[in-house]
Amino acid sequence: MTENETPKGVSVYDLIGVSLDQFIEVAWVKMGLRADPLTRSESIDMNEAKVAIDIASRFAETLDAHLEEDDRRRVQSLLSDLRMNYIRKSS
Repeated sequence: MTENETPKGVSVYDLIGVSLDQFIEVAWVKMGLRADPLTRSESIDMNEAKVAIDIASRFAETLDAHLEEDDRRRVQSLLSDLRMNYIRKSS
């Protein structure tokens, strides 16, 4: 950045992207497929996993028009993996 440039603030889309990543991680943890980073243990709560997946999906919809194609595919792939694992763990 040159001295005449003003720093760009964080956009709402940046925050949604960070939150999306966090809800994806929470979904994995709540399905018991990753250890909880705070307790280092596995705890399964499929109701909370579903809520996390639903919120992540909504965030992805909001971000869709603001993502490059590679990022859009990555997000959709992550959400598909989450949904498939949710179905497997729920059965």
